[in-house]
Amino acid sequence: MPEISVVMPCFNTNENLLNECVKSILSQSFADFELIIVDDGSDEGYRNVYKNEIFSDSRIKVILKENGGVSVARNHGLKYVKGRYVVFVDSDDVLLPDFFSDAYKVAEKENADIVFGCNMHMNDYSKNKSQKKLSENDILKICGEQIKSLRPNMVGERLRYENGLIYVGRGPWTRLIKSELAKSVLFPEGLPICEDIIWNLKLLEKSSKVCIVKKAWYLYRLDNMSSSTKRYNRNIIKESRAGLNETKKYLDLDNSRELKAFADKSFEELNRIFYGFIGHRDFVGSPKKRRYICRNLYTKKPWNIISDNNYFRLCSLKDKIRVIMYRLHFYFMYLYLKNILVNGRRKRNS
Repeated sequence: MPEISVVMPCFNTNENLLNECVKSILSQSFADFELIIVDDGSDEGYRNVYKNEIFSDSRIKVILKENGGVSVARNHGLKYVKGRYVVFVDSDDVLLPDFFSDAYKVAEKENADIVFGCNMHMNDYSKNKSQKKLSENDILKICGEQIKSLRPNMVGERLRYENGLIYVGRGPWTRLIKSELAKSVLFPEGLPICEDIIWNLKLLEKSSKVCIVKKAWYLYRLDNMSSSTKRYNRNIIKESRAGLNETKKYLDLDNSRELKAFADKSFEELNRIFYGFIGHRDFVGSPKKRRYICRNLYTKKPWNIISDNNYFRLCSLKDKIRVIMYRLHFYFMYLYLKNILVNGRRKRNS
């Protein structure tokens, strides 16, 4: 029986990126693990990658299924888990060599339900290749009621260390979780966004002790992340509303930190809606539709939490200016002008 089970959903992942990810897992300094790849309905051409030599490693199990989305794939993978601990990995990212070893040592020593490590953008790691050894000073131990203090960081502003270079992400990555806990908290299916946030909040609610390790274990591809936020999506408003409304159920908005986190996340979703829909060329030609949608985003739930006076008092000066623009129904115009300015600079520099 392996000590760690790695669950990796995979859908039409570029062959080179997938190979790099798998090699980073097989190269871990801690070798007692299994890798469960859940292929979520990839095209046949993409599935041919599993014929490569690296996939013949006895620790790898490939499960083929029809497409159902990443949450369904992760939940499906949990059915095959045999390890005492679970790690979730995305198929186009890279793990640093001591992830499993460090996390396992901390989990065993502290009897932690979850061990959180830190992400780093891959572009930043190329400039900072040295990996420090794990020390006691890197480990933050949180128990009982104090665990609630982490909830806002799963929704809004991330926990950051080393001058903001590394951070605890809001996704399911860079966590070592006791298997019984992971199997008891499944990912919400049918939610295209915020499902990771809700999953994290549920995990924290069921945990009695967690540890945070202030060390980078996981490299996140910044280029993939940026492009996904600017892809045209005609259903983005409906998806955002559903995700935010569901997230709200797990928060205490009478708590100032949780209120601020939710409002910050709502602002983040407005930006995503702009780049994924409102600011897209396919949308610009419909003034009537644009006015209707913008009016609703300025006045309707859940986004109107941004106008809350309690939130305004908690904001920095920069965010207060954003709130004022939102209240004056000028925020999307600001994003539009900002986008033109940024694109103009790029053209001049190219």
